[in-house]
Amino acid sequence: MIHEGLSKVSHLVYVVLTLGSEISSFSTSYFEQKNFLKGMMVDQIADQLLFNASDDFYHIIREEIYRKRNFSLTERYCPDDYYIPIQNQAIILERIDNYELNISITEGYMYNPPKTMGYVYGADQNIIIADKDHDCKFCSNFECEFRSDFEKTY
Repeated sequence: MIHEGLSKVSHLVYVVLTLGSEISSFSTSYFEQKNFLKGMMVDQIADQLLFNASDDFYHIIREEIYRKRNFSLTERYCPDDYYIPIQNQAIILERIDNYELNISITEGYMYNPPKTMGYVYGADQNIIIADKDHDCKFCSNFECEFRSDFEKTY
C-alpha cells in the first residue's frame, strides 16, 4: 500500500509522465560544455514543463474517471509527498504499461529519464472528489519554487 489514504477506495489510477531522455541530454551537454547558465535554464524549463503537463493531464484524468465513469478521485499521492517512501516509484512503474515510455528505476529509486514523475489517485464511487489535485504543503521538497508560490498564495 502506497498510502493509507488509498486504503478505502475500490480503484487506483497510476500515472507516469515523462519528457523523455532527450531533454536531459540537452541540459547535460550544456553542463559538459561548462555553459552552466544554459544548462540550468534548460533544466528549470523542463521542470516547469513537467509540472504544467501534470496539471494539464489532471483535467484529462478527471474527465475520464469522474465525468465518464462516475468515480470520484482522491488527491494525487506522489512518492516523497505525504511522507510516502521514494521506493514506491518502483511500484508505480510496475503497474503501468511501460513498453513505449522506456522508463527505468535507478538504485536510488529515481526515475530514468530524470524528467519523469509518477503518482497515484484513488478512485471510488463512494467518496467525495478532492478539492484539488495536489497540495504543496505535503511535499518534502522545501526548496521547490512551486512550493514557495503555494505558500505565498495560501
